[in-house]
Amino acid sequence: MLKLSGDKLKREGLITDLFNLFENFGNQNGRGLTMVINGKYGSGKSTLLNFIEEKNEQEEKFNILKYNAWENNFFENPLIPILHTISKLKTNGAKIKDGAKNILKNIPKVFFATLANAHSLDLQALCSNENIFEEYDSYSNAMSEFKNILKDHCTIKKTILFVDELDRCLPEYQIKVLESIYHLLDIPDLIVVIALDKTQLENAIKSKFGEDQNTYGYLAKFIQYEIDLPEGDTYEYIKQLMTFSVQKEYEYETKSLISDMFKVNNVSIRECQLMINEINMICNECGKDGKQLIWLYWYPILIALLTMMKKLAPNVFKKYFGVMKERVNNYSNTLTSLNSTDYGEFLKDIENTAIKQILKVLLNDNYGQCFMLHFINTFYPIRKIALESLSSYIGRDGDTIQSITNSYGDKMAYYPEMINGVIEKLKILK
Repeated sequence: MLKLSGDKLKREGLITDLFNLFENFGNQNGRGLTMVINGKYGSGKSTLLNFIEEKNEQEEKFNILKYNAWENNFFENPLIPILHTISKLKTNGAKIKDGAKNILKNIPKVFFATLANAHSLDLQALCSNENIFEEYDSYSNAMSEFKNILKDHCTIKKTILFVDELDRCLPEYQIKVLESIYHLLDIPDLIVVIALDKTQLENAIKSKFGEDQNTYGYLAKFIQYEIDLPEGDTYEYIKQLMTFSVQKEYEYETKSLISDMFKVNNVSIRECQLMINEINMICNECGKDGKQLIWLYWYPILIALLTMMKKLAPNVFKKYFGVMKERVNNYSNTLTSLNSTDYGEFLKDIENTAIKQILKVLLNDNYGQCFMLHFINTFYPIRKIALESLSSYIGRDGDTIQSITNSYGDKMAYYPEMINGVIEKLKILK
């Protein structure tokens, strides 16, 4: 169960504003209000709806129903699951449920697969049905009766229908849902709140009707009001999802840096949550004594980078970290340049991937620069790389690099034990 006290995205102010809107609006020229909460996929729209629902459970101001378009899209016609959702309203004598069933009983069979999609109606089947007008009259009467029952209910207590996950559905189904809602739910004091990515919906409309379709004009038929989901605190929220322990003096910087690694590629909240779950699982693993380990700052950053690489650049991850490796000891006294090592080849392979932007973030941060020495060491022993070459890449002078390297000694990230153990855990969490 979500708790408003856990509103790490700091959207309580938005929730209050929405409640004020619900209380003061809902009758647009004798019809209901349909509004859109616009946000990219994974930006927290579903979480916001859950918080609204929870707040309403406490205050009991509205009847709230939720229709998940994605979970119900196995019905070619969305009218059935929409009516089923509305029939869950608790009314004396179950009048709404009976009214919903009556609509379905009276839908002309030739309409059934094509309702809310009239431009694809089978005219031949329609014209061959001698009872079509009588069937249509019965359907129309059932629809009117249902709306009157629902109207009476909403007059007593305003009703809100959440439509979630619409932007996960195929373009044609998204349009069917909008048209079904428009024809069925144009009722005063019934507010339909659709959480979606409007840009994605506009692309769906153009996919259906052609690139020249006026999407603004088309959507204005269905939608009277829209708000954009604020994203200002998204990556502050991401930091709070990290539950692993780091040395106290490094914790804030470590988690901020990992948050910035997500931010540079505009990774959605949903994707961040999935990856942070994996990072937490690996970094929260207890030691043999049963106590949670407290990590040096670079270890969670390494896990985060490898997790992001596995998700955002899987071919690169597979090539360099997809198999167990043995490090070949280099007994030569000759120092080599960074570009001549496996890491130099790695840099070429990430040129057109999200990982390149993540490394830029790391190389522009003091902690990130120190971490990069550990990361390079997983490819090639940094003591065998010329200091000038490392210094030029890392952005630190040679003496500082040597000091960092010497201070960590055997605690530097290395093959085979530590990295191979991490690879095994990442493979399990695929």
